[in-house]
Amino acid sequence: MKFGFLSNNMLKVIACITMLIDHMGVILFPNIMILRIIGRVSFPIFAFLLAEGCFYTRNKLRHFLVISGFALVMQVVLYLATSMTDFSIFVHFSIAVGICYIIDFIDKFFREKKYMVSISLIIGLILLSCFIFIIDNSTIYFYSNYGIYGIFLPVLMYIVRKYIKDIHIFINIALICIALVLMNHFRAYNYQLYGMFSFVFILLYNGKKGKYNLKYLFYIFYPLHMVILYAIAMLI
Repeated sequence: MKFGFLSNNMLKVIACITMLIDHMGVILFPNIMILRIIGRVSFPIFAFLLAEGCFYTRNKLRHFLVISGFALVMQVVLYLATSMTDFSIFVHFSIAVGICYIIDFIDKFFREKKYMVSISLIIGLILLSCFIFIIDNSTIYFYSNYGIYGIFLPVLMYIVRKYIKDIHIFINIALICIALVLMNHFRAYNYQLYGMFSFVFILLYNGKKGKYNLKYLFYIFYPLHMVILYAIAMLI
């Protein structure tokens, strides 16, 4: 799609709005399934944007620490404010970012012919993946927010983004990744395939950041809207 008009910022706003609608369905109106269906659009868009962010970030360690720090803070805040024990999506995304940067290091050391370091990182990545798989299958708190799919979808898209520089080719292959993951996840939750509607928005992405700096919109919006929704639920 060479005529996209949605910037990174616009995609981020769309993802936040659909996430809000989804969580309204979870917390306030659990019997209105259309809210959950609309909300399926948000996660694939966030995963897509996470891959983009990892690709353009220069200070990778800082990026990982920021997301991991937010994951820890959000988990504590949400638990204290709402007694929510599910792992937030920040936990999944921080692990995904870590894996993306391990892949970067492996690629870098292989290019520099530092094979022992590369092999060590590969072994570490395999062990980490096995650990994630075990956790994913042993606790509902992890799986409830996409679990292993929530980690490896942005990782898959990042790999595509890293080695395919053409934004239009990247978008199309990223959509294939989303489709494959959603079809697999469909076995557990029969409404996940509605996430395919995210294709409409991602196909219209123009590869540009946008006029305003909305880098931390998601970090602020996620805990804020959750606390507000739970507060409304308690008042009702």
